[in-house]
Amino acid sequence: MLAATTAAEDNPAIELSSVTPNDFVLPLTASNYQIDLNNGRRPDTSEAYFRVKAAITEQDKDGEQLVLALKKFVSELEMEGRTLVETDGNIQVSIVNPHQYRKQAIMMMAEDVKTVTNALGDDYRVVLTGIDRPIKWAAVGSVDVAIYLPYEYIVVPTSVSSITPMDY
Repeated sequence: MLAATTAAEDNPAIELSSVTPNDFVLPLTASNYQIDLNNGRRPDTSEAYFRVKAAITEQDKDGEQLVLALKKFVSELEMEGRTLVETDGNIQVSIVNPHQYRKQAIMMMAEDVKTVTNALGDDYRVVLTGIDRPIKWAAVGSVDVAIYLPYEYIVVPTSVSSITPMDY
């Protein structure tokens, strides 16, 4: 792993992370390149998992060049002995600190609720659930993500004074 971390230090666009069997992700650098090995698929092998990441920039509109650069980085790694680096072909877009977008997501959710209540008039109101949930995101393209709060609401007449979860 020292070769991989050294290569990543030579390429500032690349970031490495080790991944534990429980999917816990830790930064991987030349100063902490030793990672735990797990039993391999064969009795005479061991495995370790790491991720190769790069920040998406304005120049990476379609993502194709970024994916090619990541694959090239992996293919050019010079490992020692019987060490083999394989890619699983799984390309993912992730987001750093999604919580920073919480306020913006709440404002968008409030605008959605306002649109509904304005359309229905004063005889209806909205009962909202899920605003306490963490921010979620989903890939909507090769390098784009949609950030959202997984909220739900029901519309009830203003004459209703209380509801229970079974009511909806």
